[in-house]
Amino acid sequence: MTINEAPQVQDRRPEDAPDPILATVALWNKRIHGAKRHWEADYKRMESNMRFAMGYQWGDQRELDDDRYIANLTLRAVNQKVASLYAKNPKAVANPRKRMYYQVWDGKLETLGLAVERATMAPDVNSLAIIEDYWQGQQMKEMLDRVAKTLEIVYQYQIDRHEPEFKKQMKRLVRRAVIAGVGYVRMRFEREYESSLMWNQDENTLTLARRMKELGERVLKGDIDSTAPEVEEMRVLATSLQAPPESRIKTERLLFDFPGSLSVIVDPQCTALQDFVGASWIAIEYVMPVREANAYFETNIEPGGSLVVRKSPDENDEEMVTIWEVFDKRTQSVFFLADGWSDYVSPPLPVEPRLHRFWPVFALTLNDVEFECEDHATIYPPSDVQLMKSAQKEWNRTRDELRRHRVANRPKYTAVSGTLTKKDLQSLEEVPSSGIIEMQSLMPGQKVGDLLQAIQHSPVDPTLYDVSVIKEDIMFTTGQQEANLGPAPSNVTATVGTIAEQSRLNVTSSNVDDLDGLLTDLARAGGETLLLNMSLQTVQNIAGPGAAWSEMNKELFANEVLLEIEAASSGRPNKAVEIANYERIAPLMLQAGANPQFLVREGIKRLDDRLDVEAAFPLAGAQLPVSPASPDQPLQQLPSEAPMPLVGHNQ
Repeated sequence: MTINEAPQVQDRRPEDAPDPILATVALWNKRIHGAKRHWEADYKRMESNMRFAMGYQWGDQRELDDDRYIANLTLRAVNQKVASLYAKNPKAVANPRKRMYYQVWDGKLETLGLAVERATMAPDVNSLAIIEDYWQGQQMKEMLDRVAKTLEIVYQYQIDRHEPEFKKQMKRLVRRAVIAGVGYVRMRFEREYESSLMWNQDENTLTLARRMKELGERVLKGDIDSTAPEVEEMRVLATSLQAPPESRIKTERLLFDFPGSLSVIVDPQCTALQDFVGASWIAIEYVMPVREANAYFETNIEPGGSLVVRKSPDENDEEMVTIWEVFDKRTQSVFFLADGWSDYVSPPLPVEPRLHRFWPVFALTLNDVEFECEDHATIYPPSDVQLMKSAQKEWNRTRDELRRHRVANRPKYTAVSGTLTKKDLQSLEEVPSSGIIEMQSLMPGQKVGDLLQAIQHSPVDPTLYDVSVIKEDIMFTTGQQEANLGPAPSNVTATVGTIAEQSRLNVTSSNVDDLDGLLTDLARAGGETLLLNMSLQTVQNIAGPGAAWSEMNKELFANEVLLEIEAASSGRPNKAVEIANYERIAPLMLQAGANPQFLVREGIKRLDDRLDVEAAFPLAGAQLPVSPASPDQPLQQLPSEAPMPLVGHNQ
């Protein structure tokens, strides 16, 4: 049987697959297991750091509620860094790519003014050509600006309406990077009735229909009787699928999935996690019940043989299977495998959406280092938790030993054996505050000191348990200051505290740049995906009837309009600095003849952006300028000389 004659994956058994496919799948299973062994030490370190940040900070600790001393400064440092890096959703700005718009005009206003003057007095060919070239270039710039504005609105809508909430997911991503050293984002584009395998379960129409079909097949086979809970699940699914289309259909949308730090398996040849430099492939690992995998992929995976199956952690003991989504850069394809299954779960297909960059997965690392040692080379940087783990352990040990010493130094008394009865001993141990004790062993007129003697202890030396040195180590390794860890000492002045905070912000700015770089990569890839895949109707529903969007030659606009993240727009704004800077520059711009309404709009953005500028400056009765260019004049062509129908633009 040839490859072309081979049945589809959904219809064939593993032993019926062609030999080249069996050999290829076996090779990929070997590659992925080899990569997991190669990075095993890094995975164990990340798992240990996750447990440590959670509060498992003693070597033999089995429960979070442990009697030993634990002051989880690590979790406080993690939360503080996450808050300083990502406080709000970033602002995406779409800008047309810089290009030469004019063929005749040299770009100087003096030349344009002279051409207008000559054309008014005695028109000549050169002057008219300069004016014509100027208006065509302006028309092209206006067109691209309108497309950019539309793209901003559509992308921001995708961020604001993302499910789960984009801000919460991004903060979890930053937290993963701080704790484990790396976090990942997977970008997807989904249309109506399409279903994507996601780390975060996303139930849409196709997913529900597949589950309904899988349950129906199990009923027909007799695996489910009439009293099983799956029968009620089928009834509820049927009710959901019968809902009106407008109440359950999800239109075209941009999706951001956030796999766990241990779920992305990287080619051992990779030399940098950011952009996966040097990697030929990466894989995303999912663990799901076998029946759900069969329902989603419409295949027939069966436990047994070489298939690796594990039991679910719940009481059902359901059989779970590991699914790998593999991105192969050499063949520019993506396919699905099951751990130990000898055939494809889903055959290789081109990666969608197709972008300039191949990888749809983005990595965030905050403590990048260069480490190329032959024996222990790794691309996974140490996390903040790893950096302060030793100091945190020493802090806990010091405090725990202090507590033990204080317990050992509690007041104790001794007496000659046999001089006190058992009842006297019990009365002395259980005496309440200001209580009266009747002692059978005490004779009339006898002093208590004749029976009991206090045991003298060595006093607790506070210098032995001083944690100030440990606190300094924590501050040096994490870039914090004392006020971030707790109350500032009384001998620290406001000036010293301000200098320390500025130093901390300087250290944090590098991580802010890393995060902004990731968000910019996401915005550029997301903008390119929207321009290439989103339909006109969806764009108009989001941005309004005046949206400018190309229906043809979408690749040209994807090359011309780029989305970028405004610097530090994801952090907490320093409005005082922004207002102070604006108060300095606004008078200078007003003296130079700037538009007063522009200054008002910019001032409102910095003071209170909830005010409606259009309501404050109505345009009723205003004379709007008319472009001297004819509305029927053809648009200037891009380098490909291809026509570009553009909705919302006069052509």
